[in-house]
Amino acid sequence: MTKILIIDDDINTTWLLEKLFSQEGYEVISNNTSVNALSIALSTKPDLILLDLTLLTNLTATSLAIDLSKYNILFSSLTQGECCTSS
Repeated sequence: MTKILIIDDDINTTWLLEKLFSQEGYEVISNNTSVNALSIALSTKPDLILLDLTLLTNLTATSLAIDLSKYNILFSSLTQGECCTSS
């Protein structure tokens, strides 16, 4: 089963994404802070990480993304107001 790790401080966003991806058959792991995100990513080995780059805690999302880039992990991020659009 494909695993998705969601790292976002917005609990409502996390809940919605968990629900949507779970209904599609994905295993979803979520974390609402960046504090343990690296250790969670390394221990669960997700296939995809959705990372909120606006996370502002002790470990910034940008430094987390740099740390994660050292491993064979694909991650993606949308900024506020960004969404998929059709041409």
